[in-house]
Formats: sequence, C-alpha cells, structure tokens
Amino acid sequence: MRIFVICLIIFSTSLLAKSDNDMITNSSFGSLKIEKLPSAGVPMRFNVQGFLATASGTPVTGNKAMTFKMFRDGGLFYSEEQSSVKCTLGIFNTIIGNSGGLHSADFENGNLWELVVQIDGIALNPPIEITSSVFAIKSTKSVMSDSVKYISGAQTARPITPQIGENEIANAAVTEAKINNSAVTAWKIQDDAITTLKIKDGNVQTPDIADLNVTNAKIGNEAISSYKIQDNAITTLKITDGAVQTPDIADLNVTNSKIGDAAISSYKIQNQAVTYDKLANPFYLTGIWNISGNGSNPAVYLLSSTRSVLGIQKTIDDNDYALYVNAAGSGSTADGIYTDGRLVAEGGKSTVVRTSRGKEALFCVESPEEEFYSNGTAQLKNGIVNITFDRLFNEAISSEIPVRVILTPIDSWSGMYVENVTKNSFVARSGAGDANAKFNWIAIGRRKGSETRPFVPIPSDEEIQQMGKSVNNNPNR
Repeated sequence: MRIFVICLIIFSTSLLAKSDNDMITNSSFGSLKIEKLPSAGVPMRFNVQGFLATASGTPVTGNKAMTFKMFRDGGLFYSEEQSSVKCTLGIFNTIIGNSGGLHSADFENGNLWELVVQIDGIALNPPIEITSSVFAIKSTKSVMSDSVKYISGAQTARPITPQIGENEIANAAVTEAKINNSAVTAWKIQDDAITTLKIKDGNVQTPDIADLNVTNAKIGNEAISSYKIQDNAITTLKITDGAVQTPDIADLNVTNSKIGDAAISSYKIQNQAVTYDKLANPFYLTGIWNISGNGSNPAVYLLSSTRSVLGIQKTIDDNDYALYVNAAGSGSTADGIYTDGRLVAEGGKSTVVRTSRGKEALFCVESPEEEFYSNGTAQLKNGIVNITFDRLFNEAISSEIPVRVILTPIDSWSGMYVENVTKNSFVARSGAGDANAKFNWIAIGRRKGSETRPFVPIPSDEEIQQMGKSVNNNPNR
C-alpha cells in the first residue's frame, strides 16, 4: 500500500478576538486552537493547504478523497467529506466549511479543539490540536498507509496518543539504524519470537552467550555434530558421570590413543571379558606383565587355530631368559609348565638342583626315539634271578618293540646275560664266575604309541627370522 506524507497549512482569518484590534497571533506549529468566540463578520470557513508525498519523497499528483472532522473536548461537532481534492506535484488546497455547517457556537465553552484528517480512508493520528492563528496554521503531522512518518523539525506532542499500532508500521520499516543501542531488552522480546531463521549465520559469537546459558534443554536433538565440537574441548570434567553409555560410542571409536596410560586397571575389566576374539592377531605383550589367576582356573589360557599360539622373542643376548615362570612350592613338588603337546628346543634341556655351590644344572639324556628308562640293583641266587618291572614302566612302554636290558656286575666278576625279556620282566643268568654276584640293570623301552619315530615340525631359519620381523613390527613396541 502506498505511504503518504502530508503537511497541512491552515489559512484563515482570526476566529478569536476580544476586539477587532485584539487578535491572538501566537500559533502552534501543526494545529489551530480557538479560545473565544469569533467577532462578528468572521466567515466560518478554513483554508487548508498541504503537501502530499510518498514515503520515498515523491510528490503525489491526482485527486484524493479527504475527510475533515472536528472535535471539542473529545466530542465530534463537525464532519465534512470532500471526494476529490486535486493534488499537483504534491500540493493541494481546499476549504473547510463551504457546506455552512460550522457555527460560532461550536467554539464556545470548551478547553480543547482537535482536527482529524483522513486521506483515502486513512486517519491522521494523533488528532491535530486547533489553536488560533492570524494568517495560517501549519501541520507537521505525517499520514502513512501502514505507518506514520513525521516531517523533520515538526513539533509533535509526546507521548503520542493513541499509540502507534502494529498494523500501522510497514514491514521492514523498523531497521537496525532506527533502534537505539541497548533499546531492545529481554522484556521487549516475546517468548519464542527469536527463531533460528531470525538469526543470521555466524552472528551469535561465544562472547554473546552468557556462561552456563546453553543448557541441555536449549540444544536440539542431534544438533551438535562432530564438526561443531572444538578439538580437545570435551574433557573428563565436561562429561556427567554415567552419561556416556555403550550405545553412545560408535564401534571401533575407542582407539589406543583415546585411552590414558594406566587407565584400564584389572578392576575395570569384567571377569572372563577378555576372550580370544578380543585379542588382535597377532597379539603382543610388551613390557613387564603381572598375570595371575585363582582357584582352578588358569591365569592365561591361549587358544589358536594357527600353527603357533605363542611367540616370545628376546631381542638381546645377555645370558638371561626370555620367559620366567615363578611357580608356587619348590623342588619336584612345585607348580610348573604343563603341555599336552610336544616341547621342542634347539638348546639343551636342564634341571636345577641345589648343591654345596648353590643351584646347578643337570642335563637330560637325548635319544633319536621316544624311550623310557627303568633301572635297579639285584643279586643272583645260584646263577639266576627274575626281575619284574615297575607297573608305571610296564604300562608306558610298547609291547611291539623289544625291551633292551643292560647288566653290570658289582664287587665280583660274573659272566651274566639276559633271557626271556618281556614288557613285564626279564631273567638274568650267570654262565661263569660268581653265581651270587650283585649287579645293576637298566631297561630301555619304546614309548607306547611312538613305535615309529614321530614327525616334529621344526621352523626353518627363514621362518624364525620372519617371526622376529613380526615381533619387531609390533606397533606397541
């Protein structure tokens, strides 16, 4: 709708005078006030001249419908409609009172006279106060289609009555330049009036937000993406205890670099939570480890579907050991290492005994075959004796491979030999010499199930080197 600006200039002869020479010439810019009845002979007509322009300042040319209404102390006493007032380059000129409806009595016994002007049905607000003037009265009020604009320098009474309504202000008419700094307080803003669309991107900076004012309720679901969070901004202190649940953590997002040193203690790991599936392949243990178990359960149970389940590499040669097992107890009754498979070593296999010199090593007897030994001391009686083997030796050896027996006379000479050797016993006999000689014997039997030499897979030098490379590639080293 077009916005008009009107400046009224009212010309008339004096309507109020004590005598022909006692006329009030003091005027108020924009209104006409009549304080006494006019003297005889004064015409009851007003000459009204004004300038009409759009809000942008363009003068209006054409005919306009205008209505003029007069009020005394708030009561309407005169109204006149003029359907076609000519405007040329913004200037118009008309007369009020040609209909003869104005009377001198209309200006008696009152305190306030006001004029209301309507242009194309739009009323000039607030009403113009009428005061007396010798020659002319000039109105500085503005009339607009959706809002009101005042001519620069106009004397306008404050506060404006009635107040300017929302419908009288054109859209986008109140610009940033029109609003005083700090004029818009929190009380001036309607609840829920400031939406996301009203805020220009990037306009709300960190200093604009009061500390602790962005609460959980203020943040929309899924509003905070990874890109909205500054690197290292979320510290432990920022996370409420128990706030991060398992479903909140994306799979594989808790990497080694995210976990603080020594953050995972034994108490943090649920019993039986570390299964074979949880271990990386290959799985590396580096540094110093203290692994313990209790009851009948082993501290570490290793299971592998590959050829090697456990690889241990010592990277320096310092006459020490790559693996220590500290078992409870001592000597032959101490706990130790158990395997249901082969035990293969390139070096010697030793046992340790305590001597007058401390601990000393004794070495195992090696054989190309898997064999068991049994031995004892016996004595001939009249040149013959039957020796029965120990039950354990008897049940451990094979009946398919003959047992070998070695006899050694003690203290005297005797021509001894062996006959009737079985897996259960043998007979020692003397063909000459001392028929009651004492002797030592050794029996050697093949292990049951190993009648043929078993195949032992031995890694090649290249495979051992490759295993070393794998360990050297351990990212945890």
